[in-house]
This record gives sequence, structure tokens and C-alpha cells, in this order.
Amino acid sequence: MRTPINENWKDKFCIKQAREIYSKELALQQAAKLNVLEMSLIKHLYGDIEPKFMSLIFCWSATISEIFSYTACRQLSQMFFAIFFFHISEYILAIAIHGKTNVNLSSLLISKNYLLAMICSLVEYIVEIYFFPGLKEHWWISNVGLLMVIIGEIIRKLAIVTAGRSFTHLIKIHHEEHHKLVTHGVYAYIRHPSYCGFFIWSVGTQIMLCNPLSTLAFALVVWRFFRQRIRYEEFFLRQFFGLEYEEYARRTFSGIPFLKRIYRYSTAAALEDPIKPPVSVEYDKLLINGQFVDAASGKTFPTLDPRTGEVIAHVAEGDAEDINRAVAAARKAFDEGPWPRMTAYERSKIMLRFADLVEKHNDEIAALETWDNGKPYEQSANVEIPMFVRIFRYYAGWADKIHGLTIRADGPHHVQTLHEPIGVAGQIIPWNFPLLIFAWKVGPALACGNTIVLKTAEQTPLSALLVSKLFLEAGLPSGVLNVVSGFGPTVGAALCSHMDVDKLAFTGSTETGKVILELSAKSNLKPVTLELGGKSPFIVCEDADVDKAVELAHSALFFNQGQCCCAGSRTFVHEKIYDEFVEKAKARAMKRTVGDPFKSGTEQGPQIDAGQFKKILKYIRYGTESEAKLETGGDKLGTKGYYIQPTVFSNVKDDMLIAKEEIFGPVQSILKFKDLDEVIRRANNTRYGLAAGVFTQNLDTANTLMRALRAGTVWINCFDVFDATIPFGGYKMSGHGREKGEYSLKNYLQVKAVVTALKNPAWL
Repeated sequence: MRTPINENWKDKFCIKQAREIYSKELALQQAAKLNVLEMSLIKHLYGDIEPKFMSLIFCWSATISEIFSYTACRQLSQMFFAIFFFHISEYILAIAIHGKTNVNLSSLLISKNYLLAMICSLVEYIVEIYFFPGLKEHWWISNVGLLMVIIGEIIRKLAIVTAGRSFTHLIKIHHEEHHKLVTHGVYAYIRHPSYCGFFIWSVGTQIMLCNPLSTLAFALVVWRFFRQRIRYEEFFLRQFFGLEYEEYARRTFSGIPFLKRIYRYSTAAALEDPIKPPVSVEYDKLLINGQFVDAASGKTFPTLDPRTGEVIAHVAEGDAEDINRAVAAARKAFDEGPWPRMTAYERSKIMLRFADLVEKHNDEIAALETWDNGKPYEQSANVEIPMFVRIFRYYAGWADKIHGLTIRADGPHHVQTLHEPIGVAGQIIPWNFPLLIFAWKVGPALACGNTIVLKTAEQTPLSALLVSKLFLEAGLPSGVLNVVSGFGPTVGAALCSHMDVDKLAFTGSTETGKVILELSAKSNLKPVTLELGGKSPFIVCEDADVDKAVELAHSALFFNQGQCCCAGSRTFVHEKIYDEFVEKAKARAMKRTVGDPFKSGTEQGPQIDAGQFKKILKYIRYGTESEAKLETGGDKLGTKGYYIQPTVFSNVKDDMLIAKEEIFGPVQSILKFKDLDEVIRRANNTRYGLAAGVFTQNLDTANTLMRALRAGTVWINCFDVFDATIPFGGYKMSGHGREKGEYSLKNYLQVKAVVTALKNPAWL
């Protein structure tokens, strides 16, 4: 995987900026001048700091100086004078935040660059006063803007200091050069108040010189430059620090009353304060042998609210010893307990009572799921909990309908097959659908008479513990269902390697699935069911109703914040309707409601955690660096939590990372195709094969695609239909085995052939 920034990125970007502002012929000259100025300033200001980490800070000053050198040396000298005050305030900021700095103030004051700037400014004032007598009485007017620059800088920097020494924590910057860059004031070079002041000062001076044409030309140049510079700064912060301008601006501007208006116009509005969840956490321990117990080590880990990044609760952190206890309880319950020995009808009644209890506690469970996961409450309460209940009722109905066959043999033998429970099932569920995947795995395993040790995702342990308590209330015997929270390298590895576990079922990433297969092979060769990653194509044919196709493609990708293994993350659109589709997809994404998942009407909540949040932003950066066109979105949203703007890329090519790798976030990639043969080849050109979508009004086209696409599920004119009866699973590296429906029962049964000799049979 390539890195977001290559070694020559800075030089290339400087040249690109110069080319945009000047002509192509001046670009290389400008870049060379930038290098000279940068090296000089870095040497005098920052001593032994690596020049490459400071070069972009000075690009803006050199570029402004270059612009103004074409108008009058007066502008150039005053620019250096402004830079002098900028670095003085930067020095003060570094001391205020860190208590030390590499900048020596005395050497700064005697630096030849700044001595020259002050001398030039003094000469300029003398020249203006003696050669432009009209300025004698009003000389101060030309410097009002410069004063605004200085005042704006001081106020803004004081706002940063007021935010306290935790400023760097608040903006969540993680970078190996973090301390060095903070010390040297990287965060201090975005200065919207300074831009305003500088603009007024410069134009004011031109007006006083009574040159209207020069004033107009100068204003247009500066206005164009500021537009480019804002884009440049945002790109710089995002590339180097994962820092979004909105977050930076809110911390620096919004605390100053008269600057709040500037912030309002220069950044997106912040999200509202989070709504208090209507639920509390009652179960935060491990469920082993029918009891909620602490981890053997006594350790806990925090589970976080994705809306804020704050701790919801501290949950018992299991390890190998806890897996040993849970497996021992499950083994005893299977070998000696009542569960596999009670009638299938009795098992089904317990499962039905459990479904009734979940239905009764629908709102409480949904609120806990939303709080811990970040998905919209309306999705949890109105879609996922009812589906959860439906799945358990479906498998409760299967419990007394599992049977073998009677088979005819060639000789005098009676042959029958028995479908027996496999034993102790180890199950690992993901964080994107904690309850639904709980039902997909636990339902069929219990219906077949097995016992279970289930590992929850460390990001979302709470809802599984709550519903497991309801299972005990429904009459599930002790030890039949055991729940251990913890991390993959400890709990997950111990479960997969355990010699007393008879079966594994896992939903998660392809990389982790490979590890699980390896651990199974190295232990007791236990069978493994895997439901893994995907990069599903969603194909929109030329005869499609574009409006309906846009809405369905939008839902196929953005559902559940894009955190869905079967998301239609490669949207293939026929070239005849491509442009119309892109415009409408962009408009739909811009209308998508992102906000607190507990607020009515919210379509998209936060991503699950900081790791996933950064991963998605990384892929967005990959997209912007490629030839793909960013139609909308591309940034984080708000200053708290893990919200990301709905993002749409067009002109995406098959070899781009955003078209090849699973992003697992709200990022839609729209690709163009010409004919069916081409789109079949391209859709199948992936290591994944979990699902696919087709949108067409032509039955022949649908039949062709449904048979040609190598995927475990193909949705025709629909998407994300997850009935309890429909099997789900993948081809290729999307896993093997099927979940849901009758097919899932086979994962938890052993087939035994019983052959009995017949003596003088009446018939064969």
C-alpha cells in the first residue's frame, strides 16, 4: 500500500501552486526562489530543524512577497515586517504551550532578514512622507490593515493559549514530528483575520496613491491568491496531521466573540451537543456458566461513545484464563447438561420466550446498541431489533424439524443418517452489527443443541451482554451460552486455539479470517465458517430509472455509515446515463442527514472509533491524490466524535485504491462502463465475492448478470434484503459457509451414518 505523501510531494505541490498563480514559464523560477527564502529563514529561525518539515509554512510568505514585488517594493518590505511580528507571536505561543522553544529571541531580533525588513520599512515611510505629501496627514490609513494583521494574530494566538495546554489533545494530532512541529508554530500559520487585515491594508495603500487601475488589479490578484491559499492550507493540514480545518478554526476562532462571525462563514457548523441516551449500563462483566463475573485478571477496558469519544463504561477484559473457564462451562453443559438432552420442542420454547423478552425490551436494547455503536436509533429500534427477534423465532421453528435420512443400500442393511449437534461452538462477532450477527450465529447453534462461547467485539460489548441476561431469564440452562469480552490477540486467539472447541464461526476482516484458519489448523482442525470482507459492485444499466437507481445505490453504500461488508462500494454506471447519475448522486449525498444517532430523522451517525475514522479519511486522501474527482464531502464533520461527511468520487478507475480495497465507510466510488461484457469482467476482477447489485428493467440483462457475477448474493432492483430465510455468504476471499436460512444449520451439525445388518429382511 502506498503512503499518502511521497518523498517529492512538497516540491511538486509548491510548483503546482506557483503554476496556478503565475505562468508555466515562471513556475520553476518561483520554486527556486521559495527554496532560497525557506533555507534562509529556517537557518536563522529554527537552527537544526529538518527543512522539509518547515518548507510549506514559508511558501505563502514567499508567494505573497513575489506577487507584491511586481507592484512596489513598499509592499515587499511591509510583508517582511508583518512576518517579523508573526514569528514574534509564534515564539510566545510556543513558550505558552510547551514552556520552551528552539527559537532564540535575541538571534531573531538581530537576524539580517528582519533588520533588513525594518530598515526597508523605515526608508519607505520616509519616502512616502517626503515624495507623497498628500500622505503626510493621513499616513496612518495605509497602515491600518497592517495593524489589523498584528492584532488579529495576537488575539487568535491568545485564543489558542486560552484553550489550555491540552490544545494538541483536543485536535487529536498524531504524528512522529508532532512535538517539534508544535514547538515551531505550525498551527499558527492559518490566519483568516490576518488575511482580512492584510487585504485592507494593501488596498488602502493603493487607494492613497490614487491609482484606481492598480488598486483593482491588485485586489483581484490578492483575492485569487487567498482562495488558492485556503485550499492549500486545508490540504497541508489534512495530509500531514489528519487535522481538519474546521476543527482547528473552531478551537482558535470561536472563543473570540467578534471572530465567531468569521468562523461561521469559513467552516461548517458544528454538530449539536450529544443527546443523553435513555438507558444505563447494567451488565459489564463476563457471562460464564450462568453468572456475570469479573475477568480472572481483574482488568477492564473502556467502551467508547462514538459520538464523543468519551467512555460509556469499563467492561471486564477477558484473556486466555477466562476462555478456559468459559469453554469448560460449555463443555460440561454439552456433555452433562440438559440442553442437548431435552426435547427439541422444549429448546424451541426457550428460544421463543427469549424472542418475546427481547421484543418487550426493544427500546432499551436499541438505545444501548446505538449508544455503543453509533448507528441511528431508528435503525436499531425499527429494523435491527425486529430482525433479531425474527431470526430467533425462525430458528426456534427449526429446532424440532432437524432430522436425518433413511437410505437404501445394495445389500441387506438398514442405513440411516443422524444429524447431531457438533458440540462446543466458538463464535466471534463484529462491531458493525453486534446484535444481528449475534442472532445469525447463536440462533442456529442453539436450535441444533450446541453450547456456545461467544467473543464480542471490543468496540461493542454491551448489547450482547444485555440480551444474554434475557436468555437466562427465558430459561436457558447455565453454561449453554457464555460471553467473553476482550481483544483478538488474547481472547480471540485463545478461543480459536482451544482444543475443546469443536467449531468456529467468525465474521470480520479477511486478514483476521486467515489468522483464524491458521489457528484452527494448528490446534484440532476444528471446522470454520467465515463471513469476511467485500467490495461489492452495484451495476446501473442504461435502461434504469436514474432517480430510483440513485436512491438505491445511495442506500446500498451509505447504510450503517458505510460500515457494511456487502456495501455496494463500486457503483458501475452505464456511460449513457453516467453524467446525470453522478450529479444526482452528489445531490443526494449532500442532502443526507448526518448527526446524533438519537435524534429523529438522522440518516448517518458517527463511525465506530478513531481507528476506523482515520482509515476512512486515509482512503479519501488516496482518492483526492488520484485522478478521481471529489464531487462532495471528503472531510470530517464537527469537532467531537467520529463523524465523516458523505463522500462521492466520480471518474474512478479500477486500479485506484478506493476501487480495490474495502473502505468500510461513507465513500461512494462511481465508475463508468460501456457494455455488459466489460462490466462483468470488471465487477468480477476483485479478490472478494460477497454480494452484488443489479438495477435494470430488462429481464434478459438481469438473468445474464445474476449468473455471471461471482458473488454469494445478487440483488436485482433491490439491495440489503436480509430475511431470516435467505442464506448469506461469499465467494473467494469473502469467506466460506453460509449464514441464515436452512443452510446455516449445516454449520452446527455432524452427519453420522448408521448401518445395521438385516437378517432375513422382508424387503430391501
